[in-house]
Amino acid sequence: MNNRRRQKNDAFDPEEGLRVAEKRCDECLFTKNKIVSDSRKAEVLTKCRESQTYFICHKSNGGPAVVCRGFFDEAPNRACHMARVLRIVQFVDPATGQKRVALPARSE
Repeated sequence: MNNRRRQKNDAFDPEEGLRVAEKRCDECLFTKNKIVSDSRKAEVLTKCRESQTYFICHKSNGGPAVVCRGFFDEAPNRACHMARVLRIVQFVDPATGQKRVALPARSE
């Protein structure tokens, strides 16, 4: 039995793996069009690092939580690295949570 308590904003599903946005959105924290200042971005990433969690894509509001693709690619934490190595990453549409493709063993 899995004793891990799931939180509403948890992008990890024990049966499906780690849900990651299939692509960066047009307002991604890791693009020039981000909707926050550089200092706020730094605060967000520090909080993620200190709490050992991932940054949830704001486009997944209302659907299942989805890890920001920019975070997964550029500032991944241990959970992201482990999910990649274990091949339990599912790229999904952040708005719907619908699966697209599984991540290959190594990114090119």
